[in-house]
Amino acid sequence: MSRLWIKVCGLRTAGAIAVAVDGGADAVGFVFHAASPRNLAATEARAIAAAVPAGIDKVAVFLHPTQALLDAAIAAVHPDW
Repeated sequence: MSRLWIKVCGLRTAGAIAVAVDGGADAVGFVFHAASPRNLAATEARAIAAAVPAGIDKVAVFLHPTQALLDAAIAAVHPDW
């Protein structure tokens, strides 16, 4: 039987990332959509992404982003997905 792959999305603090990783998450997601209550600015995401341990995938989540937002988020988080 294969193992289930788990992504926890919408994390906004380094503490939340630690809890997700301790709970077995394989990936953590960062939301870049202004209407979402889980939205992060690129500057916020940069600091939080630094708390993601090696071996855990980072996922950037968008909904109809501008090119500027894509560029800023990718530069800040360096997502795997």
